[in-house]
Amino acid sequence: MDAKKYAAETAAIDRLCRGLERLKDDLRTLNASTMEYVKLSSRSSRVALETKNTFSKPARATLTTVSGVEEINRLKAEAKPLKIKIESHANRIRQDWRTLEDDIHFLSASRLTGARERSCIGSAREELRREADTLAAQTDALKSQVKESESSLKATKIAEECNFCDLATCKPCCARNFPVTESKDAKLAQEQKEKLARCLRDCEIGSAICQAIKDFDDNERQVWEAAVGVWKYTHDVVLSNLKNVSGI
Repeated sequence: MDAKKYAAETAAIDRLCRGLERLKDDLRTLNASTMEYVKLSSRSSRVALETKNTFSKPARATLTTVSGVEEINRLKAEAKPLKIKIESHANRIRQDWRTLEDDIHFLSASRLTGARERSCIGSAREELRREADTLAAQTDALKSQVKESESSLKATKIAEECNFCDLATCKPCCARNFPVTESKDAKLAQEQKEKLARCLRDCEIGSAICQAIKDFDDNERQVWEAAVGVWKYTHDVVLSNLKNVSGI
């Protein structure tokens, strides 16, 4: 046996196992942060649904609707540092994987050590697999919430078929649907003005609802992309490579 090469292998195994232990802790932290984000996202979705339901009623509760928009924006502010933390952890995990690639490639090609010496790699792989499975469940939950919210936004219009998510088209739509005509009938003229004013107000409030939801959804999508990127690389590449070098 080449003692020098054997020593190089055992040193690589030691570095790899210590690195995998660090990565397992990072994945666990990422999972905890993602779980917390999923909870905030669920709360935001619930508030958004309640706000849209209130807004869609014939007798719209303006104060309740505005309060709902404020709550969504508050949740977005609460989620922002969590989003930054998740993206930072995801970047760190990807960087750490790259630092371990040389040892993984070396151990794939060199086979002086066996399953006993490499047992820590097999143990670490199993722990990483469990953390990856947990992360997969969180990314699935986020993806489901993003899709549900996007679908809901696309279907949301006020009764007059004006798309309140687009303020630029909503106001002209109101003007077409509720024209104020020249009339000697003071009561009719007043009714026309009130209907137009109500529609224009709905455009303002509705666009605020849509913007608040869209902002949260955009952040949610970015969190999902960061988390699912880590999961896919861990699941598709890392676990497979570790199996090849575990000696099993």
